[in-house]
Amino acid sequence: PAEATIQLAGMSAPLRTRGRAALTHTWPERSEPELVLRRIEFSSLDGGDAAAVYLLALRSPGGEKTHWLLVERAGRILYEASDVIVDVDERPGAPARGYPIPARLRVHGASVSGGISLERTLLEHDPLGDLPQPFRFLLSFEMRPRRVWTEAGYSLQLDAAPGRPAVELT
Repeated sequence: PAEATIQLAGMSAPLRTRGRAALTHTWPERSEPELVLRRIEFSSLDGGDAAAVYLLALRSPGGEKTHWLLVERAGRILYEASDVIVDVDERPGAPARGYPIPARLRVHGASVSGGISLERTLLEHDPLGDLPQPFRFLLSFEMRPRRVWTEAGYSLQLDAAPGRPAVELT
């Protein structure tokens, strides 16, 4: 759960907000473009007795892939693995603004299978756009970062494991 206030220039009073938030904080020792070419993160916003899901899929500039999937319910880890495979199904046609947004992620591993469908785009942001033009121009030779947030539907199946029956997550 999250609460905040937002106030923009021209507003007489701040706007109070309430909802759910997923926060990610990274702090690389080297320049991020040297380490990560593509980063995909998925987190479910389920609450109560429902399971929470977090998926991280990274691709390095050299093509190496790193994946991590975590499923938790009521403070108990139901599944955690870094040997899952995440296949990315690209959208047909030319990408919007030259930036490819996947259509679907297919997840599979020794005891997990399913998929995540990326749906309506909520927000797109170019982090370099916040910089003054001379710096933006110079950095654009090395990187073209883009952050995109989308709604996503998902369906994952966890096979039965010792002490846990099979689990269907949607």
